[in-house]
Amino acid sequence: MKQKSRISSTVRSVAEGGMLAALAFVLLALGSVFRVADITTSVLAGLCIFIVELKYRTFRALAVYLVTAVLAVLLLPVSWTVLIFVCFSGVYSALKRSVEIRFVRPFQQIVKLLLFTALYTAFAALAENLLNFALQGTVLKVGAFLVVGAAFFAADFVMSRLMTSGVLLTLLTNNRR
Repeated sequence: MKQKSRISSTVRSVAEGGMLAALAFVLLALGSVFRVADITTSVLAGLCIFIVELKYRTFRALAVYLVTAVLAVLLLPVSWTVLIFVCFSGVYSALKRSVEIRFVRPFQQIVKLLLFTALYTAFAALAENLLNFALQGTVLKVGAFLVVGAAFFAADFVMSRLMTSGVLLTLLTNNRR
């Protein structure tokens, strides 16, 4: 009987991961169609990955992220929405909780800053090569880095509050009677 419940929980977790990957992909597709909502839809798609991270841990969240990112890159036109998801919101949502678990408070911020710098560098390189978008001038590049960094850490703060408040986790757990 234990074997059957373990199999059904594994099947359930794979099905939920697949549904959240599909939802993230649909959000990215909507962001590619409606260019006004590109940042919003990519952050909401990242929230789908964050839900998997909270419920099933890092490995499954990375798997859902990879599936969604590969589908988005292959099936959607190259756009800001896909680029923001692949470089920022998707991968960071999958790694956030494991960074906070593995490191103590002061080192968490250092690791997050290093992770942000690496993600931003990848984002800037891809934006320049794929979208022909390059910032001219050092002041503009530093300013963009600071603005995007402030938004990144604001999103990190909100995600931490969602994670520690327990409200999101309560909504995700099954309350069967």
